[in-house]
Parts: sequence; structure tokens; C-alpha cells
Amino acid sequence: MENDNTIWTFSQNFTTEFRSARSELEARLDAAKTSASPQTLQSLSVDLAKLAKSLTDAAGSLPTYDQKLYETQVNTLEKSLNDLRTSTTPKPKFSFKRKAPNTPLSTPPAQSAMSTSVQTTSSPSSSNSFISAHTYTYLTIDSLTGPPPTSDLTVSDLDHCVLNLLPTVGQSQLDISSIHIRGITDSLLLLPMINGSVLIHDLSRCVIVIGCHQFRMHTSTKVDAFLSLSSNPVIEDCHDVRFAPYPALLRPEQPGAESVSNEYPRGEFRADESIKTFLVVQDFSHIRNTPSPNWIHMDQPDMNRPWPEKPLTSRSEIEAMLQIILPQ
Repeated sequence: MENDNTIWTFSQNFTTEFRSARSELEARLDAAKTSASPQTLQSLSVDLAKLAKSLTDAAGSLPTYDQKLYETQVNTLEKSLNDLRTSTTPKPKFSFKRKAPNTPLSTPPAQSAMSTSVQTTSSPSSSNSFISAHTYTYLTIDSLTGPPPTSDLTVSDLDHCVLNLLPTVGQSQLDISSIHIRGITDSLLLLPMINGSVLIHDLSRCVIVIGCHQFRMHTSTKVDAFLSLSSNPVIEDCHDVRFAPYPALLRPEQPGAESVSNEYPRGEFRADESIKTFLVVQDFSHIRNTPSPNWIHMDQPDMNRPWPEKPLTSRSEIEAMLQIILPQ
């Protein structure tokens, strides 16, 4: 009885806080329709990501109906923000008359002539980091905007990019508790193993590699997900999704790497066993007792990918890599 009362109290408190935060975001989104600066959009994106994370963290402690209702409301807010971003952000323009179109990408890559990026400024007091608005760019830890992440990482608005946040030999793991990903097209995302959650919206024709505790993906299509998980992945409003194990080749080779890998026993797949034994995907868009048409387990031959072994230094190299590694 005491446990039930505790859950009920948490649910009531969460509902009050969620509604307040949602109402504030709705008002700010409405006010931003007349004039929205990049800083305003970034602030809205960060606060909306925090609201979505709080809902993800509360999963299992809320009534099913309330959980579904709040997820719908968050999705509505995210759509409003995406619409606002689309209406206020000029489309990137490329010039093919540059003298050196194949100039190697500099460090950080965001300054390359082959990428069009919109740099945003995060709050000095924020512990969040961002990677946002890049095209045809090879991105690494050096591409992060803001302080080194000690809490959340937000990745948004990438097109034809390779994002590689995997630690190199001798390099420390990023201290990230959660990752929020939104609006990625035709890109490869190589992400480290974290102990927290990953929340994804609006991926199109992408490959993502990630190890995490919770994995939730919404409104995405044609995605290959290579995962190491300690819980079952959740998808909603997604199509043409394939799941596979986290590639052994990409696991960190450094002191402590073995203990990190062993934190995800449910997501560990063995070559001699079917991954169906280890992975059960929850599709909120298909609640029938029949196989979901929206996702499948990846066939073994398709799991073999030519993962990048070194930085890609030109647009042509990025295009060539994406051509062979992305879903067809």
C-alpha cells in the first residue's frame, strides 16, 4: 500500500510539473512565431529535450493513459518547433565554384568550406553540449558546441554527415547521461556507450550505433540501428527499421572497456545465436498480437559494414562512405 501511495504521489507531482513546463513551452513557441533568433530556437530545443527526458525517466511510474497522452503532447511540441525552425532558418546554399572544393576538413571540421553550419551559443551555466546544423561534414568530439558534456548531448539538423563520437585509443569516454537526436537525414551516427537514455525523432535514411540503457525512436524511417541495450527498444510512428547488435569492431579498446561493455548484458548478441533471442522491440504503433510490419531483425550479411577507420577529409570521401553504408 505504501508503495502504491508513493507511485500515486509521484504521478500527481509529475503531472503538475509537466503541465506547467508544457504550457510555458507552448507560450514561448507561440511568441517566437513573430521573430525567432537562433539562440531562441536553441533554448527552446534544450528545454523541450529536458521535458522529453523527464517523461522518459518517468516511464513505468505513470498510468499508461497519462504516459501516452504526455508523449503525444511532447510530439506536438516537437512538431511545432520543427515547423518554426523550418520557417525561420534559411536553407543552406552550396557553391561549386570554389577554387578548392576538396580542401581537407579542418579541426574542428565545422569550419570547412564543405559544410554549411549555423553556430548557436549555449547558456554559460549549462552543462549541455550540442552538435547542430551541418551538411557534408565529418564530425568528432572536437565539433561539440558548448562545454564538454557532463549531462546531456543534443544532436540535431544534420544532413549527409558522419558523426563519430567514439573514443580513440587512450581517449576517455564522454561523460553523457542522455542523448537527444532530432532531424537527421542521410547520415551515419557512431555514438559511445552511455548509462542513460537515447531519445530520437525524425531520422531518415540513417545508420545509428549506440549503447545505452533506454532507446526510444519516433517518426523515423529507413533506419539501421546497431544497439547494445539493457532494456527493450521502443519505436513509434516508424517504418523500415532494422535492428542489429553493436559492432564488436567499434567497441572501445582501452582500460575499463570490458567493464563498460558488460553493463549491457541483454543487448549482447552472439554470432552463433539468433538476435531474436535477445531483442524484443516494443512498437507503440502496432499493438496487435502479430509481428510489426515496421521493423525487422537485420540479416547477418547486412551487419557487415565498412566502418570508417580514419577521418574523412573531403566531401567526396563522405559521399562515398554514405553511399555504401546507408540503407538503400
